[in-house]
Amino acid sequence: MPLSETDRQPKPAEDDKAVLTSWKEIAAQLQVSVKMAQRYETELGLPVRRLAGRVSIPLSDLLHWQAENAKASPWWMNVRILQIGFAVSSGLLLVVLASAAVYLIRQLPGAPASVLLDAAVLTVRDAAGRPVWRHQFPHPLFATGEPPGLTHTLADIDHGGTLETIGVWQHVQRDTLGWDVHCFSADGKLRWLLHLDDRVKTAGGKEFGAPYVVRHFLLFESPERDGTKWVAAAFVNVAGFASTLVVVDSHGKRRGQYWHSGHLNSLQLFDADADGANEIVAGGYRLGADQAVIIAFDPARVDGANPMPESDPRRILGKAPSSEKLTGFLARSVLSQQQSSFNFIPGLSIVNGDLHAQVYESLQMQGYLTYEFKPGLRNPKITMSVAFTDASHRLALQQNLSKLIPEKEVERLQSEFRVVRP
Repeated sequence: MPLSETDRQPKPAEDDKAVLTSWKEIAAQLQVSVKMAQRYETELGLPVRRLAGRVSIPLSDLLHWQAENAKASPWWMNVRILQIGFAVSSGLLLVVLASAAVYLIRQLPGAPASVLLDAAVLTVRDAAGRPVWRHQFPHPLFATGEPPGLTHTLADIDHGGTLETIGVWQHVQRDTLGWDVHCFSADGKLRWLLHLDDRVKTAGGKEFGAPYVVRHFLLFESPERDGTKWVAAAFVNVAGFASTLVVVDSHGKRRGQYWHSGHLNSLQLFDADADGANEIVAGGYRLGADQAVIIAFDPARVDGANPMPESDPRRILGKAPSSEKLTGFLARSVLSQQQSSFNFIPGLSIVNGDLHAQVYESLQMQGYLTYEFKPGLRNPKITMSVAFTDASHRLALQQNLSKLIPEKEVERLQSEFRVVRP
């Protein structure tokens, strides 16, 4: 930048006799660097004097030279201008870099929010639909198309601040490999796998082993109150009437296991004994009783095997006494007695704080009842499906059962529901 008219004026008279005796003083007066002041000498004829290796220049001579050469001095030799330019360019560069960083951060995927299964590829996406991670399963989907392919949930089970994906891959090799519970980390790494190879024997000499399939699983707060979550999973033997409820902690380590003669098909958390705390509630059916059952467990104590008479050949051997807190037995309807050897619960659900149990009265699933329980499992309300009503009327006509009135049958089932506490 050219000097102003004021800058070109010489200093007051009292400074005219002053002498600058170093390059540092000369450069400071010129407002340039020492190196630039030295270039002024060689390139622009700055009249410095040398004596005994030292430089000097009267201030008046320097001001005169500066006034004569102000127009010749290019802007890039002015340190002040260069300093301002550097500051401005640095600021602009920082703005550009910050904008680029914000853009790149916005393109990175966020926390897992949804799960999509496409053939055998599991894709976990964030809230904006961007892929977070993918996993290729080794087998195609279950052949019948009945299962959804993957039952799953997203949760921070280890209290680490990120969401894990817990799921059951329902593949076509069910009858040879069984189904397992998978736990994936927030970046898609397999943290643990709950696979069942256990073998049990019955009093009648029958042996059950792998493969097992997972019918249902759920998460619940750790009984150790450490902020983590545990997993309960109901496994069923694919070839026989044996099942087990397995409880693992957030690291996949087993913390409890209960064996059942029959099938456990569904799990929920529900205050089954009305003590103010939820139990793990399993629904299915039990051999020996040959009827649908609802079993409640203390989440901190899942152990043993269901009680059966010593003489029953289906009794599971080598297990501790049952840890059941209570068991509810759901009586069989006349429809079940005529068309099946037992009734059973395929699914449990929680609706407005009540436990709903869907109970099929035949293996052909021709009709079902819905039991609605308040905490404590007392006085269930029973609702008939249309299919149950129709099947009951058809059976009454076919078997000439004049007393088979669906409404009366429901009253009988309500009165015969019983709860047993070990």
